Order: sequence, then C-alpha cells, then structure tokens
Amino acid sequence: MYPFNCLNGESGGVIAQKSFLLYAANQASVLVRLVTVAVVANILGAASIGIIAFAYAFIGFFLFLYKFGLDTAHMRKIADGADVGECVGAYVLLKTMITLGTTALVVAVMLAGGAFGYKFGSVAEQTVVALILVSVAIGHLFDFPLATFTARREIARKVTVGTLRSVLDLPIVLIILLVVGMRNVQGLALGHLINEIVAVSIGIVLYRRAARAGGYRMRMPRWALLREYLMFALPMLGSLGLGCLAVNVDLVMVKEFMGNAASGNYYVVSRISAAALGIAAALMTVVLPTASALYARGKSADIARLLRQSERFLSMIVAFLSMGMFVFAEEIMLIFGEDFAGLAPMIMRVFAVITFLFAVNRPFDSAAIISNRPWIHFHLTVVLTAANIALNLVLIPKSIFGVRMLGLGAVGSALGTACLAVAGFLMARLVAKWLLGVRTYRGVLTHLFAAAVVGGACRLAKPYLLQGGRWDALLKTSALGVAAAGVYLGLLRLLGEFSAKDLRKILAMMNPARMKEQFVEEIFTPPATARDKNEKEALLTG
Repeated sequence: MYPFNCLNGESGGVIAQKSFLLYAANQASVLVRLVTVAVVANILGAASIGIIAFAYAFIGFFLFLYKFGLDTAHMRKIADGADVGECVGAYVLLKTMITLGTTALVVAVMLAGGAFGYKFGSVAEQTVVALILVSVAIGHLFDFPLATFTARREIARKVTVGTLRSVLDLPIVLIILLVVGMRNVQGLALGHLINEIVAVSIGIVLYRRAARAGGYRMRMPRWALLREYLMFALPMLGSLGLGCLAVNVDLVMVKEFMGNAASGNYYVVSRISAAALGIAAALMTVVLPTASALYARGKSADIARLLRQSERFLSMIVAFLSMGMFVFAEEIMLIFGEDFAGLAPMIMRVFAVITFLFAVNRPFDSAAIISNRPWIHFHLTVVLTAANIALNLVLIPKSIFGVRMLGLGAVGSALGTACLAVAGFLMARLVAKWLLGVRTYRGVLTHLFAAAVVGGACRLAKPYLLQGGRWDALLKTSALGVAAAGVYLGLLRLLGEFSAKDLRKILAMMNPARMKEQFVEEIFTPPATARDKNEKEALLTG
C-alpha cells in the first residue's frame, strides 16, 4: 500500500510523511469548511448557500486565466534547478498582470451582461458576486508564497496558510452574521473577503521569513525566464479553461434551470466529495513534483511503480469513504438542516461513485504533465468538457426552447458527471500506459469488494441501530462508521490486501513526533539548513 517503495534510502518515508502532514492539515481544513457550511446552512438556508456557490462557480469560469498554468510552470522550473529568487520574480510579475487583466475582463462581462438584460439575479446576488470577485482577485494576486512553498516541497508552510484560512473563516463569518448583524448572504460574502485578506497576509509573512533565511529573495527575472514560463504555461491554458468550465458549469446550470436551493444542495454534496478526495489531492501535491524530477532523470520504471502504488493507496482508503457516502447519505445530510433532507442524499449516492473514480484516477491523470506533454491533457479535456455540457443540457432542464428534456435537475447533473468520470477513468489509463508504461493495479477490485460487503452489512444494521433524534442518529452513525472501518481493514487482511508491514509503515508515516519535527523544521529552521538536511536524506536518490 505504501506509495513510495520505489524510491531509495529514506526518501520514501520523507515523501510519505510530507503527504500525510499535508493530508492531515487539508482534511482538518476541509472539515472546518464543512462545519462552516453546516452552521451557515442552518442559519441562512440552502438558497443562500446556492447564491454563494453560484458566485464562486461564475467566477470559476475565469479561473483558468487567473491560474494561467503558472503554478505548474513555477514548480517545473524550480524542480529543474532554476534560481528560486528569479523564479519568484517571474511568477509575481506575470501573475500580477494576468490577475489584474482577468479581473477587468470579469467586470466587463458582468457589465455587458447587464447591458443585454442579464442582471445576475437580485441586487443581493450581484453584491455577492462583486465581493467574491474581489476576494478571488486578492487571493491570486498574492498567492506566490503558496506556489513557492509547493514547488520547494515546504509542506508545513503551505499547510499553515491553508489551515489558518479555513480555521479563521468560521469565526470571521459568525462575527459578521451575528455580531455585526449582517445576517444575510452579503454578510457571508464579506466574511469570506476579510478571511482571504488575513490568509494572504499570513502567507506573505511566512514567505518573507523563509526568503530572508534561505537566500532566495525575489529578484527581477530575465526575459528568457519569462518566456520559458509562458512557453510552458500557454499549452496548458486551453486545458485549464476547459477544466474550469467542466468543474463550474454544473453549478451554474443547476442554478439557472432549477434555482438557488437546488444549487445549494448540489454544492454541499460536492464539498463533501472534495473532503473525501483530500487524500488524493495531498498525495499528488507531493508525488507530482517527485515524478516530474524522476522523469527528468529518465527513471520511467520508478515513475510507473510510484503511480501504481499511489493508486493502491488511494483505492484502499477512498473505497471505504465512498461506501460511507453511499450508505449513510441521509444521516450525513442531517448535519446541514431540513433543506438538505430530500434532494441531497440522492445526489450524494451518485457522488459516491464519482469520488472513487476521481480519486483512483489522479495518478494516471497526471501522466501527460509528468511526461511534459500538456497538449495531450488538453485534448482529453476538450472531449470530456463537450460531453459534460451536452449531457447537462439533456439531463438538467425540463425543456429548452420548447423541446422537452429529462428534467432531472441536480441529480441529472451528478449522473452526467458520473458518466464522464467513467470515460475519464478509461482514457487516462490508456494514456498513462502509452506514455509511461503504467498498468492498472488489479487489487482495486478487491478493495471494492471489501467495501461492498461492509457497506451491505451497515445498510442492514441501520434500521436497528440508527433510531432516535437528529444528533443521536449522528453519534450512532459515527460509532458504526468506526466499527465498519475496523471490519473493512480486517477483511482486507484476510484477502491479502493489507499486511502488518503496511500497518507499520502507515503508523510510521503518521508518527506525531516525526510530523512535529517536520513541521517545526520547516517553519522555524532556516531553509538553507533544511535544504542541506533534505539533500543528506537523498529525497530523490538514485
């Protein structure tokens, strides 16, 4: 199960510990965000959540311009050994121009929409979109600390900023809603804006300290480096644009055809799915730069083993989480209030399938980026995005221009996404086998079988165990989930998919003392010293 056995020396343990540190922090952040959504949903209702979700989704159409592929280019140039200070200068210069230009474009689109009669809903909804736009612009204008921390694998610094952003969001929002008295969706958007300002300030402080100690202060870049950034990023722009369209079009179409409440239900379920996918995001944050460096050294066999073992690791964990989403859908949605009791559980059961497919596909989906062929990723995204829009037009609305459609609403959007997840699953594996010689790990079927057996048992036990009020049912669900996890691991042990060696390595990866050492080392140790130590550990030996 351990995804880093293909690396020599202590490097596998270092990467795994960094992955788990990032995962633990990401999961804490995601859980805090879910608590924030649950509290706000109980205060303001599903419609307000839908308005905020629409604002983020609309601006999300332009995220490909905000991102511009510069994060990946930044990671690649630093991994290739370019001067870090000059790389940061190139990133900041390009990102500033792109962020200001993109924000101006979004404003122009909103004004043009108003001129043609589309007002983005009520005045309250327009205000929310404007506040979220300012928040997104500030976040991207000052995101160079996070991009640099990721590129240098300084995970603890990245974790600090992300965790504080999530932890501070709830108290700031509650202060605005309950203390200041803005008990409406505008107050919620204002709270997000204030929290973003605080988070970027923390990131800048951490970066300044690291840059002074590590000797990589920002410097004016050479024109040649700027050109290299753009040449790497531009081929990814189309793929990013289509990806942003695919990710956000569902929410926008659900809102436009079915209303704010349906959009709010869909958004909450998608956030729960994102929480389950946190392990995949954390793992690939560390695996992707590592695999890119291995590819630069011509170690294709090591890359293939790394990605296969990553798939095994993700499958084993996410199969159980997806089972929990499917079986306990009603109980989970109790947390968010009565507005989410009817529609959301049906959406969640579809998303349980989507979550598993997306998670186990992450290592294979990165094959084109690892092998420095981003145009392949672009072509795949074109096909999947076009199919997504077509399916949404058939599945979501009741009719278009008088032509009757299926009218499944948010559930239809989820079903369309599930179909595309299956298609992407197959296409990514063909590409990974072609480019890197990576084959699918067949033990995935064993994980699914074990999860299905445990899920069936939980389903049979629910009517007898989960009786009582709302919070009583939630507590019993938690206890049943813990027991199910133990049975799941025991069943995997009997099937030969989980060994004592796996358990020892997981416990070593989760070692609190080592995680504390890793965290303190990155935050309080001068980066030059930490870098020397990492070199001694031979992070990428061979």
